[in-house]
Amino acid sequence: MEAAGASYKAAQSDLISQQANLEKAKLDYDRGQGLFKDGLIPKQDFDQRKTTYDGAMAAVESARARVLSLKAQLDQTRSQVNQGRAVGMRLKDVLQKTTYTSPINGIVSYLPERVGDYVVPGIQNSNGSFLMTLRICRW
Repeated sequence: MEAAGASYKAAQSDLISQQANLEKAKLDYDRGQGLFKDGLIPKQDFDQRKTTYDGAMAAVESARARVLSLKAQLDQTRSQVNQGRAVGMRLKDVLQKTTYTSPINGIVSYLPERVGDYVVPGIQNSNGSFLMTLRICRW
C-alpha cells in the first residue's frame, strides 16, 4: 500500500509541474500572438510557441488522468487491505471459539512434523505423512 501511496504522490507532483509548464507556455504563446500581429517575430517562431503550448496542455491532461488512475488504484488497495483485516479478525474470532476434544485420553509422545511442514494424506496403497505418536492412557 505504501508503494501505491508513493506513486500517487509522485503523480500529483508531476501534475503540479506540468501545470507550471503549461502556465509558462501559455504566457509565451500569448506574448507571441501580440508580437506576431505586430510583425516582430516570424511565423515559425509563433508556430513553435503554439506547438509548445498545445504540448503542455496535452501533458497536463495526461498527468491529470494518471493522478485519477493512481487514486483509484490506491482506493482499491485500501479497500483490499481493509477487507483482509476484516477477514483476519473473523478468522481469529473463529479460532478463539474453536475447541478440539480428543475422543481418547492420551499423551503425544512423538511429533516429527512442525508448524509449516507440508504433509500428504495416504492414497490407496501409498502411505501418507506420519504426524504423531500417541500413548494411550487409562486414567
